[in-house]
Parts: sequence; structure tokens; C-alpha cells
Amino acid sequence: MTVSRRKLVVTGAIVLCAHPFLLRSTSVNADDSWATSFSESLVAYENDASKLSLPPTGRTRAGSVAQLTEESAYIEGMPRLVDLIERASSSSSPEASALADKAAILLSDLNDREHMVPRRFAQTNRGPRPPLTSIRDDYLRLFKNCKTRPEFAGVVNWYIQTISTYAPRYKEVSSVTSIPWYFIAIVHALEASFNFRAHLHNGDPLSQRTVHVPANKPDRWLPPSDWKSSAIDALTEQGFTGKSDWGLERMLYRWEAFNGFGYRAKGVNSPYLWSFSTNYTSGKYKADGRYDANVISKQCGAAVMLKGLVNAGLVTV
Repeated sequence: MTVSRRKLVVTGAIVLCAHPFLLRSTSVNADDSWATSFSESLVAYENDASKLSLPPTGRTRAGSVAQLTEESAYIEGMPRLVDLIERASSSSSPEASALADKAAILLSDLNDREHMVPRRFAQTNRGPRPPLTSIRDDYLRLFKNCKTRPEFAGVVNWYIQTISTYAPRYKEVSSVTSIPWYFIAIVHALEASFNFRAHLHNGDPLSQRTVHVPANKPDRWLPPSDWKSSAIDALTEQGFTGKSDWGLERMLYRWEAFNGFGYRAKGVNSPYLWSFSTNYTSGKYKADGRYDANVISKQCGAAVMLKGLVNAGLVTV
């Protein structure tokens, strides 16, 4: 197993378990061992939480299993890690804080493995940037017809519940940036897998400035745990601050522009917007920057999250 590029550093805290995982395998041939190591670490951390009698969040999805596969690791593992971090963060004990740090690093690595934007590779997914006027009707049609695929109904519901739970934190950033809180929430889901112990820029741990592109961010920051200032820097870096038009089509356009319009040349609706919905089946730019028609995104799309928020009565667009 290949040792992760991330290192766990816990100061002034008791480390509950010495797990060698800390993550990431770079070889396709090592996917089985990666999934096994990931599963072992996740279950060990959940057992640590039980030993500490950390209260559940109430959002943990049913049907948790000990052994996840490469295909199920993100869809099943990400919600469990988010809930685990929240549980551990609710306690003031050094043991719980150490557990939250370890779970956050595991989530950062999982996010890095699944992340839709291959920014650290050639920008082959960018594609020509069409004017919004030429695709506005396409956005409206797709959003109107957007329905969650039945097999993803449970996990999409978890996304919506999680966004609602964390809404106060997103609204704090919204009050500074004038960006709709739910737009920030969806960026957080896509770029950092709801990890509040990671930079919004790319999901890298808050224990240091970013390593992946954009690297060495934020320029001005109060380490090691100031998520809010880092989030504001990320939204500014991404060009989302200072905008006045936040209508439905404009939001969809900003999300797609940020991730890249290359899917349109492939005849595929961008999974960054439509994954988990009837508007998307398969096709994704992989971590090597190349498109594979058979790969299926395991992250919920931005438009699907937005439609879920609208259907839940939490947002009006």
C-alpha cells in the first residue's frame, strides 16, 4: 500500500488508535488493498467514537458495512466520515479532538481520490466556454426535468439534511461575500466533501496551507482551524465574490464554468451538475485528466443538490 501524501499531526492530544492507513494508493492495481485499508480505518475510527460514547448526529445512513469497495467507498464512506467528524467535534475531550483530526484527514484523502476537477493535471476537461445565452434554455429544461435516480434517493436526502444542518456556518460566509449561502454549501460539498477541517479551495487539511492547486492558499489565514477565512479566500479565488446576479441559470453556469465545459463535446451532461440524477448516466474526466465514458461519478451534482433544497422548501430559485 502506498502511504498518503498527508501526515497526521495531533498536538497536545491522545491518539486513540495507531492506524497505518493515511491513505492513498496511486495504482489502479492497488484499488482492492486501498478499499480494504480505507474500510479498516473508517471502522476503527467509528469504534473509537463508540468507546468515547459520542452521541450520534441523527443523520447516519442505515446499512453501514465494514468492508467497502472501490466503487462504494465515496458514496457510503463520505457521509460516515462527515458524521463522525461532527460527533467528535461536539466533544471537548482531547481524545475526541484527536479522532476528529484523524477522520478529517481520511476524508480529505477520500475527497482527493474522487474529486471531479483534475486541476493538478492538464486542463483537458475545460472545453470552449459558450455564452450563457446559448445554453440558458438547456439549463432550464434540464433543471425542470431533473429527478433523483431511485438508487441515490437516500444519499441525496443525506446531502440535503447536511446542508440544512450546516446552513448557519454557510450564512456567516454569505454575509461577508454576498454569495447565496446554498451556493457556498454546494461548493463545499463538491470541493471539500463537507469537511470543515479542510480548505474549501480543494479539500486539503486545514493543518497547513493548500498543497494541491491552488497551492499555498490562503495568502492571509489564521491557522490551523480558521475555516471561515479560508472559505472566503477560496470563493474569491474562484471568482464568485463581487457578483450580483444569482439567478438559477447563472448559478448553473458558474458551477459548470468552474469545473469545465469539456463534457459538452462528449455529448454528456456534466456530472458536476447532474450526477445522481436522470440527466446523467456515465462519463467522467479521471484523475489523469483523460475522459472515460464508462466511469460514473460518485459525487452528487450541484444542480441535484439545488433541486433537492428547492423541493424541501429550503431554497427558492
